[in-house]
Amino acid sequence: MRLLFVSRSLPFHQIGGMEIVSWDIARKLAERGHEVRFLTTRCVGLPRSCIRQGVQIDTIDAPAARYSRAYWRETASLFKRDYCEWADLVMGVGMGAYAIARTRTSGDRPAVVMQSHGQSWGEFISKLAVPSPISWAKSLKNAYGILADSALHHFDEIIAVGPAVEHVLRSAPTTWFRRQAPVTMIANGVDERAFAFDMGARRTTRSSLGLGTNDQVLVSVSRLHPQKGLAESLNAFARARQISPFLNYVIVGSGPSETALRRQAARLNVLSNVRFTGALGRRELAAILSAADVFVFTSK
Repeated sequence: MRLLFVSRSLPFHQIGGMEIVSWDIARKLAERGHEVRFLTTRCVGLPRSCIRQGVQIDTIDAPAARYSRAYWRETASLFKRDYCEWADLVMGVGMGAYAIARTRTSGDRPAVVMQSHGQSWGEFISKLAVPSPISWAKSLKNAYGILADSALHHFDEIIAVGPAVEHVLRSAPTTWFRRQAPVTMIANGVDERAFAFDMGARRTTRSSLGLGTNDQVLVSVSRLHPQKGLAESLNAFARARQISPFLNYVIVGSGPSETALRRQAARLNVLSNVRFTGALGRRELAAILSAADVFVFTSK
């Protein structure tokens, strides 16, 4: 089978989340003998066309890692010119194949499938729920994105990653836009082999972080954003340290809340016991998890 993935970014853009999941799917399909191409925006260090891990990556002349007029125009144009006859299936990562799906006539081939990690309505409600004027202002962008959801019914199928996303897709107002487009839910998957406990990594990682064998280590891994509840986790950690003086906290990730979280840790007098590692690759993340005793995730 010949598969075309269409996405605004790849892990090479140092974007996380769904881009990593999509790249994993693409390279695993290539390993199984399928012909796989990935159409995305320009990325520093990547030529216009190259092959990585068995997947051919073709980049378009559009601003990196974001949707733009150039992105929509180029993906639709290149699909019609280069991929329409080649591909057996098109997988849009998020709204990556929006322009392709919108310009098709119902029943056209190849089929265009959407891989959904969240819809604009769900993000809109989520941002409004955060008690932050900045988050409320950003919700306006998602309100605009709800208009883009009007193209959902053009997709041949929508793959919901996780039950929360499926719920949004099957609820109003998103279901009004989706109409008869079928939805299939798949669970978030984890490669257990990649994250298996490693005693050697535990010792090495603890040493590199300045932690001893008797220290108790908590770890959080997420985007550093108010929605992820890290401020609440820090407050709880500060209280817990009054009972357990050997407690330490490792926060993995990057995002707009990092400065505020550092200031909070300093205000709580626990900054010396909190390590901010920034965003990490999967191998480094696996080592951090081996070094920890407790995983903390207080997402709102």
